[in-house]
Amino acid sequence: MGIQDQEYTVTDVVEGKEYLFRVTACNKCGPGEPAYIDEPVNVSSPATVPDPPENLRWRDKSASGIFLTWEPPKYDGGTGIKGYNVDRCQRGTDKWEPCGDMVPELKCQVIGLTEGQWYSYRVRALNRLGASRPCKATDEILAVDPKEPPEIQLDAKLLAGLTAKAGSKIELPAEVTGKPEPKVKWTKADLVLITDDRVSIDTKPGHSMVTIAKTTRNDTSTYIIEATNSSGRATATVHVNILDKPGPPAAFDISEITNKSCFLAWNPPRDDGGSKVTNYIVERRAAESEIWHKLSSTIKQTTYTAVGLVSFKEYIFRVFAENQFGVGVAAEHPSIIARYPFETPGAPYKLEHADIAKDSLSLSWYEPDEDGGSPITGYWVERYEPDRDKWIRCNKLPIKDTNYRVKGLPTRKKYKFRVLAENLAGTGKPSQETDPILVKDPIDPPWAPGKPTVKDVAKTSCFLMWTKPEHDGGAKIDSYIIEMLKSGTTDWIRVADNINLLEHSLRGLMEKQEYSFRVKAVNVAGESEPSEPSDPVLCKDRLSPPMAPRWLVVLGISRNSAEMKWTAPERDGGSPITNYVVEKRDVRRKGWQAVDTTVKELKYSVTPLNEGSLYVFRVAAENAIGVGPFCELEDSVLAKDTFTTPGPPYALSVFSVSKRHVDLQWEAPKNDGGRPILRYSLEKKEKLGTRWVKCGKTSGPDCKYRVTDIIEGTDVQFLVRAENEAGIGHPSEPTELITIEDPTGVPSPPIELQITGASRDFLSIGWKPPERTGGSPISGYNIEMCEAGTEKWMRVNSRPVKELKYVIDEGVVAEKEYVLRVRAINAVGVSEPSDISDNVFAKEVDCAPTLEFQTLDLVVVETEKMHIPVPFKAVPSPKITWHKDGKELKADERLGFRKEYTSCHLEVGSSIHGDAGQYKVTLENKLGSASATINVKVIGLPGPCKAIVASEITKSSCKVSWDLPDYDGGSPVLHYVLQRREAGRRTYVNMMSGENKVSWPVKDLIPNGEYYFRVQAVNKIGGGEYIELRNPVIAEDQKHAPDPPVDVETHNPTSKTITLTWKPPMYDGGAKIMGYVLEKLQKGEDKWERCNDFLVPVLSYTVRGLTEGKNYQFRVKAENAAGVSEPSRSTPFVKASDAVGQ
Repeated sequence: MGIQDQEYTVTDVVEGKEYLFRVTACNKCGPGEPAYIDEPVNVSSPATVPDPPENLRWRDKSASGIFLTWEPPKYDGGTGIKGYNVDRCQRGTDKWEPCGDMVPELKCQVIGLTEGQWYSYRVRALNRLGASRPCKATDEILAVDPKEPPEIQLDAKLLAGLTAKAGSKIELPAEVTGKPEPKVKWTKADLVLITDDRVSIDTKPGHSMVTIAKTTRNDTSTYIIEATNSSGRATATVHVNILDKPGPPAAFDISEITNKSCFLAWNPPRDDGGSKVTNYIVERRAAESEIWHKLSSTIKQTTYTAVGLVSFKEYIFRVFAENQFGVGVAAEHPSIIARYPFETPGAPYKLEHADIAKDSLSLSWYEPDEDGGSPITGYWVERYEPDRDKWIRCNKLPIKDTNYRVKGLPTRKKYKFRVLAENLAGTGKPSQETDPILVKDPIDPPWAPGKPTVKDVAKTSCFLMWTKPEHDGGAKIDSYIIEMLKSGTTDWIRVADNINLLEHSLRGLMEKQEYSFRVKAVNVAGESEPSEPSDPVLCKDRLSPPMAPRWLVVLGISRNSAEMKWTAPERDGGSPITNYVVEKRDVRRKGWQAVDTTVKELKYSVTPLNEGSLYVFRVAAENAIGVGPFCELEDSVLAKDTFTTPGPPYALSVFSVSKRHVDLQWEAPKNDGGRPILRYSLEKKEKLGTRWVKCGKTSGPDCKYRVTDIIEGTDVQFLVRAENEAGIGHPSEPTELITIEDPTGVPSPPIELQITGASRDFLSIGWKPPERTGGSPISGYNIEMCEAGTEKWMRVNSRPVKELKYVIDEGVVAEKEYVLRVRAINAVGVSEPSDISDNVFAKEVDCAPTLEFQTLDLVVVETEKMHIPVPFKAVPSPKITWHKDGKELKADERLGFRKEYTSCHLEVGSSIHGDAGQYKVTLENKLGSASATINVKVIGLPGPCKAIVASEITKSSCKVSWDLPDYDGGSPVLHYVLQRREAGRRTYVNMMSGENKVSWPVKDLIPNGEYYFRVQAVNKIGGGEYIELRNPVIAEDQKHAPDPPVDVETHNPTSKTITLTWKPPMYDGGAKIMGYVLEKLQKGEDKWERCNDFLVPVLSYTVRGLTEGKNYQFRVKAENAAGVSEPSRSTPFVKASDAVGQ
């Protein structure tokens, strides 16, 4: 607006609002620059002083000051606030004093307070009209410094510890805060750290630092800084590790000191210098020398054996540890002397002599009472010869025993002897010497003859030979005595004496009895010790080649080999069988061909054979005498394979097709025909063809192959056959027809899409594959769903579907209507969609439960999974309960239940016999209920048979019987398997299989062989547990007491003795005769008396101790393992008297 004056009253303003104003001067050229007022104008009532400030607060008080803050007044009096006045009032006065000049801000630092006084504070606001009323004063506040507990902040690099090399300088800085100012103290390993020429501590307000110069390993420790004031205490820890050379090894000790060596041992240093010890250095010096000699500097262990010491010399040893920083301080051991820690032994005692001969004698002694601390290692025998006046050692090597025979002494000379003991420390003091001993030839009983040799062994006789004794005792050998030991006894029986030769023929021995013999020599001084016994000999027919082997059978035959076995001959001809001779013969030829003449076992594999030829085999045993007769195979065998071709491969599929090749893969046959698969043959057949043609062969047993023998554009299918040694097996199932072409496009759409099921929460569909694959196998399908009436198609599968059906159980909304379609996928891409399905509602009609069956019989194999599926239909979903034999079932570790939309399931992971029974399932919803019964039968392997026994035992056969098993496994026992093994072997062989009998005669046992038998029951599931005969069966005829001896006769009666002879029983009872019992009856008495204390092993005996002039009858009994026979026929009475003329 245009105004001519220089003032103007503005109207039309609103109370309470603020306005800015400006004025512009104008002339004919126009307006100039405006001028503005400095501050906005608040349109209000007339101006007054402001209201009091608000919210007065304080902080950061000390002994001399305090910091105040506040908020501006609510009303500034209509003019701007220029500042604030701060006042204080000391306790005990009513006088408010200003704290300084006007404050322009909403805060103030009050200073100049008197420590220990109490003050109140207030604030007034100022505008151009004056000061406001004061705000509400604070409570009284004491002017004192605040207290804060100490805090310590370490340098970040110290928090993880400080590691430094020895000799370096380290610093440990720390920031220290607290009110009042804390007192700082540093400690090291619980001791106050003291400054010296290396250690300094610099402490200032807020800071403290330890400096250590020229560090050593001893500076490694935990350093603690402690800050304390009246408000508390704080600490911080710094771990310092100074790396240096290791300290001295610990526990250095020397042991096992000998004249030549010692054993050094130590522990690792207590301080390894902060670095792992890498090795040790051992040095030594002689005690009288100052020069150290290094023995080794590469020792890794904490032990060392020092060798090469000089006996009785004094040595000092030391050992150093070394790490990556160098060699540490040595550990030194006090001096040692190289000598054993024990003394030489004491003197032997009780030195005695015996058995003086013309040039030798025997000495014996007792070991010393003191061995010097070390076991005695031997003795030295010395003799003193008066002629030479010196002691001479008699033995060249130390004697281990406390007896010795000194030989090579000149006869008819006197000697003294002594003995010295020796240990590792040396030879000890000599024993007390003997009196002079004259070496001469005495007369003693002779030494024992040489070991007898037994020759010409027959049924009842043998021939002995021996050598004369090495020493005759100083007198002529007059005669020899022969003694006999029967095997199985301990008593030697004298059977011949007064023998003048070095051989003798013994008769009257028992057939099939084993004997040993020994001989004694006799001179005028008496009998010698017996000789070493002869080797045991068996009285039997003279040696001959063995009999023929038995039971030669062929175990297996192939086109180029035959496996056969046999049993040993019944008799070995008196000499152990050394080997067997195996021969073969082609039936078209007359001559036998040797296969092997050194066979040691009772089996052999004959190779090579000519495929298709007929062969017979024979085997003979050989001993030291020669080759025995042959055992020949009764029937010829044909050299051909007994295994078959393999079964068909399965799961043949095409995984890649082009115009030049087809890639096939398959699974190996489940039956390989008994021989490994060698390769596979591929065959093809075109659509218009009538026969299969070979199109390839794998190089090995790989189950994949690329066929290249194909023609582009043709429709072909393939099959595969497996091949083993027997030939090519049956074919696999063929593939579908495949068009030979490169993948040129996507497949055609799937066809015949159908809705197969629907409910409130799922839809199910099925379809057929496309008519054209696009030149590449179909790899899967995509399913799409759309709500009816829209075009919002949605893919419902996350991965391609391999099958021709699918259940959509996600994204289905109840009561909505849907349509579906399917696309096929190959290597090129995805096909066009199939025809759209009919509309389908996601809903279902309520109905009572219905089941597909009311009763079901189920058979389960023991240990296998038991699964009872029950299909049903019920809307809404029913409640399901299971019962077994009337008792409700609950889920546990073995038993589980599973419920699906249209079925329920009972499952047991591993079934047992107790799971058999009647199961009932009940389904119930609001519309009704239904139930079904499942009869479960659990079958398994039968239990073990019972009470296996062997009876009717002979040397070649027996009968084995057993009882039925208590449990047949729920299925009838079909048959039994009886097996046999020889004692000492692990493998069993079948004796009977396929027979439903509880006893079986076993034949073809080897006489005296020991056999174990076992039997198992078999049902349709398989064989149960075996039961084995506890004790072995010995193939031998049953033993009985023998018949009485026969032909008992008396010979050479005297007044004190009479000799009896007899013949063995006609039947030995099935066991060897162990000996005979002789009895006598004096005339006029009725009691028979036994004549011999021990069994008589021969067929003659001299009865002693008769009464002269008395008449006697005699009889003999035979004894075997089964008992004693009846007595023989008694002899006529014989009078005990010397013959006339004696």
